[in-house]
Amino acid sequence: MKTHGKGKMKEELKERITRVILLQKRNNLESSPLSDYEKICLEFYNYLKSDGISDFMWEDEWLKSNFKSIVRFSLSDETILLIGKSGAGKEIISRFIHYLSKRKKRNFHAINCSSFNDEMLYSELFGHEKGAYTGADRSREGILKTSDGGTVFLDEIQASSHKFQYALLRFLDYKEIRPLGSDRIKRADVRIIVACSDEPEKLLKKGKFIEPFYHRISGLQLYIPSLRERKDLEKYIYYFLLKECHRLGKEEKEISIEALEALIKYPWPGNLREMKKIIHSLILLNEDKTIELEALPKKIKNYKKETIIHSRLLSSSEKDFTRWRSYEIFLEMKEREKSFWEVVHKAYLNRKLNVYQLKEIIKFALEESGGKLKDALPIFRIKEKDYKKLKDFLRNQGIKIRDIC
Repeated sequence: MKTHGKGKMKEELKERITRVILLQKRNNLESSPLSDYEKICLEFYNYLKSDGISDFMWEDEWLKSNFKSIVRFSLSDETILLIGKSGAGKEIISRFIHYLSKRKKRNFHAINCSSFNDEMLYSELFGHEKGAYTGADRSREGILKTSDGGTVFLDEIQASSHKFQYALLRFLDYKEIRPLGSDRIKRADVRIIVACSDEPEKLLKKGKFIEPFYHRISGLQLYIPSLRERKDLEKYIYYFLLKECHRLGKEEKEISIEALEALIKYPWPGNLREMKKIIHSLILLNEDKTIELEALPKKIKNYKKETIIHSRLLSSSEKDFTRWRSYEIFLEMKEREKSFWEVVHKAYLNRKLNVYQLKEIIKFALEESGGKLKDALPIFRIKEKDYKKLKDFLRNQGIKIRDIC
């Protein structure tokens, strides 16, 4: 029932967004009033469109699943805790929340707490008086004061000291600012979004958070998955490929199947930040129209996935289920008159098929073609010129045709 409800919610969101966009295009907003939720959808669409990422973001599975939560968070002034690894997109989401809120016309500031020592972090946020520390030759307003009415995003909040957390807790409760070296109390209306790279409960047990601060920030939480946890890596790769080509003023490039496969298999420890940097470099350094496997950094093209499932590790009941799943995909490819690349290869790259299941699909095709892979090309809807590409792909997965027949 949960799965059905989640799917229904996605469809409902898609329909609402579609209606908003159609209304916008027809300039018919006055004659067909929008709900508050639809108005937010429209504003969010326009915000994403300004960065050229609207179509991509509406297709993003995680965003579609969590869009309602993001909207609800934006309507509140409560502190939000974002949880996710470095480079997963926490600042992007915090900017989305700011833009959707009533504070969108005021300042948004982002600070990484791990970049400052305790005294400088306090000074950065709360400000300081002249002479408060060595080198403080003049008074300075802190970011909390200059962001009055806006939003401040504090990344890696677990890197802050307990002393700083007590000061921030005071601000969250009473909106009070005491600049470093001053006895005067100032006030500011600022929405705080904090982020950490691990589960907050674990960080509390490790002593990274003081307990009252932990309870104050953990009311509204949103987990942002790392790239290796996502099922739609291919969309991110093509999005960055397109965006970086446009940004660099380069002709739109294509990517070979082998290169795409390697990029999808790579675990991306640096997440979105690492992917953007690598694709930027690939576009900048390659003059060819198509990015080939050899153009990829060594750490990606030499990466070997260690968790390959071999048939000998499967029980007989698991083998029966696996074979049935393989045949289901095989029939889908044939009935939809789609190619091997469009159905089987895509399912494999998206981790919906394992190596054993892929091997079974090849076996079904060989049984129909008399045992020769080349004679199975029409079944797979693969052109003869791509025969070597198919053989290379299967060889890279450790599949030998002579072992199947």
